[in-house]
Amino acid sequence: MSSWDRWVRRLLWAYLALLAVIAALIQWSGDSWWFSTILLFAPRWVWALPLALLGLPVLLPPSIHRLRALLPPWIAGAALVAWPIMAWHPHAISHPPPEPTDLRLLSYNIGNESVSGYATVKLSNLRWLVDFVRADVALFQECNVSEEDLRVVFPEFDVHAGFDACLVTRYTVTNIDLREREDFRALHGSGVIDRYELLTPRGPISVLNLHLATVRKGIEQILNDPLGLPAALDSVNRLRRSESAAARAWAARATAPQIIAGDFNMPQESRIYRDYWRGYGNALADCGSGYDYTKVSGKSGIRIDHVLYDPAMICTSAYVLSSLGGDHRPVFATLRLR
Repeated sequence: MSSWDRWVRRLLWAYLALLAVIAALIQWSGDSWWFSTILLFAPRWVWALPLALLGLPVLLPPSIHRLRALLPPWIAGAALVAWPIMAWHPHAISHPPPEPTDLRLLSYNIGNESVSGYATVKLSNLRWLVDFVRADVALFQECNVSEEDLRVVFPEFDVHAGFDACLVTRYTVTNIDLREREDFRALHGSGVIDRYELLTPRGPISVLNLHLATVRKGIEQILNDPLGLPAALDSVNRLRRSESAAARAWAARATAPQIIAGDFNMPQESRIYRDYWRGYGNALADCGSGYDYTKVSGKSGIRIDHVLYDPAMICTSAYVLSSLGGDHRPVFATLRLR
């Protein structure tokens, strides 16, 4: 090998070690301290750029000795970026054939134009989407419409509209259990923790519609006061942890098989997610495939919207659909009571 090749090999192995550290922080330390929180929510594709540059001397000009020396660490680095860093996941199970009593659930943050900069989704488009996927239950977050307007667009459905959240369902709503939002709103959180009991052909189920606090305000501190970023992120993470604890406690009030869906504002790698939600199945992780990003901003994406279900159910399919507006994408899942 030439001296140039030896330097490239050292750089590749050094960058592979760095990627391993980044992947470990994302997978096991996200939300536990301010730096890993930045890694968790920052665009992750940037870690592929140095790898792309280092790939040029691996392939050009072609040489069997160069490939043997340089290709293994380059492939290992590419695998780390694609899987644990950028959160790619394989399709692990086969879909069982559909049954008439399968529950088809849609969850969609339809957007707040003043926050995201994107126009919120029109009710007419929501009606088209619900009909297109033949949803039995549809949960919407950042849904600031009146119940009367919902009834006009969905006259044959049972509907409920609260502050920042809506429910549309073909089933009968037998009970509504809404947690007050004021305590978390006062702390600049979200506080949307709405539970519904529905009567389905297979029996009663509980559905929890969530919109939890975002980390955005802490991240934005970088632009305003970089030195205050650690304290700002730690404060936001405490709020996010408190909201998840309250939501999990509210979910524990259910006595029927339960679905929990909405905008969690956290990926599965989050420590907060693992501490409070790991006991549930995750439809996109169990039945989806690829990256399944549910929030796309610019050239980066992240999977922060989820459909969770308890052990009384199985997932038969799950997809992320194209956006009809806003910066989130709808999540659709088909679930079956065991």
